[in-house]
Amino acid sequence: MAWYLVETRYCPILKTEVALLEQRIYPRSDHLSDMAYRVLARRCSHDLICNANDHIHCRWAYTNPAWDPFEEA
Repeated sequence: MAWYLVETRYCPILKTEVALLEQRIYPRSDHLSDMAYRVLARRCSHDLICNANDHIHCRWAYTNPAWDPFEEA
């Protein structure tokens, strides 16, 4: 399974552009081709940087599922 680029956004924590990624699974059979993919996981391209820093906690780095810095208010 591959990671697919969803969008590129400015991260207010790291003050840089990051890629938001999804790991997807697609139907394998031809008769299921009209079905949408299923998202298995989401992550940020800089999640390891945030995980290495004890002060950064975010949903996309798997350290705080309650806070999404990219969520539209």
